[in-house]
Amino acid sequence: MTQQESIPSEPKALQEATDAYAGLIEIYPDNEDYLRHYAELCLASDKQATALEVLQRLHGILKEKSPKEARDLASRYPQLGQVCASLHQEHNDGHLFPSLCKAFGKLWITLHQRKLREGETLYQQGQSGDTLSLILKGELAVFIENKNGNKTLLNLIQEHDIVGEACFLNPGVRAASIVANCKTTIVELPRQKLLSWLIKKPDIQALLEETANFRHMLRVISNNNTLKSIPMNLRQYMAQAANFLHYPEKSLIYQAGANFDGISLIVMGEAYYTMKTKQGKNIKLESIPCGSLIGDASAIRHATSPANLVTRNKLTIAHIPIQVFTTVVAAHPPLKEALTNHANEQRARIMQTIGRHLQHTQ
Repeated sequence: MTQQESIPSEPKALQEATDAYAGLIEIYPDNEDYLRHYAELCLASDKQATALEVLQRLHGILKEKSPKEARDLASRYPQLGQVCASLHQEHNDGHLFPSLCKAFGKLWITLHQRKLREGETLYQQGQSGDTLSLILKGELAVFIENKNGNKTLLNLIQEHDIVGEACFLNPGVRAASIVANCKTTIVELPRQKLLSWLIKKPDIQALLEETANFRHMLRVISNNNTLKSIPMNLRQYMAQAANFLHYPEKSLIYQAGANFDGISLIVMGEAYYTMKTKQGKNIKLESIPCGSLIGDASAIRHATSPANLVTRNKLTIAHIPIQVFTTVVAAHPPLKEALTNHANEQRARIMQTIGRHLQHTQ
C-alpha cells in the first residue's frame, strides 16, 4: 500500500486516524514511522503548524543518526526545508576564534588555560571587567538576574567561540553573568597585547564589533516576555536579521491602516496609538511602553495598524523583518497562540476606549 493510499479520504476517517497517531507519538515520541505518518495526516487535515512541529522533531532525530536522511526529509517537505535553511548559528563563521588563537600561539594558550567546573561562574553580573576569553572546550550560559532573583537565559555560547566582547570593547560593568554549562576550558586574553594586535587587524576588529552588536540584539530579544520562550536558535536567527531604528519624539511611525513591514520591539522610550475624531480632536487609545511588541499580529494574519502610532519621546526599536518573524512563528507553533491572544487583547482595549469616547460625545 502506498503512502498516498494510507491516508483516509473521508473526513471522519481522517480525523480518527489523526487522533490515533497523535496518541501513538505521545507513547512513542521518537518513533520515526509514527512521526512521519502523523505529519502526513496533519498535512492532509490542513494542520500545517502541527505538521511542521512534528517534521522538525523527526528532522532532529534523523540529523543525529543520518544527516543524509535529514537532508532528504527537508527536501521532500518545502515548509521544513525553508525553516532549516533559515536557521543559522552565530555569524562569525569561526573566523574570529582561529585568528585569535593564531595571534597568541598554541603554546601560550596551553600554558594559560583555566578549567571551569559545571555551574562555576566566569563573569558575574554587576562586576567590573575589560577582558575577553576564548572557549576552548565546553559551553557557557549567559543570563541576567532581576531584583527578585528570577533568571533569564540570554545566550548559549559554544566551544571555539569568544565571550566577554562587550566589556572588552567598552570597559565597565558586566551586564550579565556567564556560567559554565558543563566542564569548560577557557583562556583569558591579556588586554593590552590583544589591543595592540587588533590595531594591525582592522578586519578582525570589525568582526569583533559585529559579534558584540549581534549579541546585544540577542539580549534584547531574549529579555522580552513573549520572545524569551522561543528556542535559542530561533532567537539567534531573529537577532541576525534585526536592526535598531531610532525615532524622534512626537513622530508618526505607522498611519492607521498601514501594513507593518516588520515586528518592532521597543527598546527605549514609549509610543501610543491615537485617532482623530470627526471634530478634529486627537484622542489617545493605547499606550505602548518599553518592552512591548508592535505589529506582531501581522505574522499570523493580515493585520494593519489599528490606529496612528506616534512616539511619546525619543524611541529606539529592534526591528525584525516580517518574513523572518513569520518563519519563526512557523518553526515554533506555540508562539502563534501567544501572539493571537496579545493581538485580540490589544484590539479589545482599543475598541473599549473608542466606545467610551463615543458615549461621552453623544
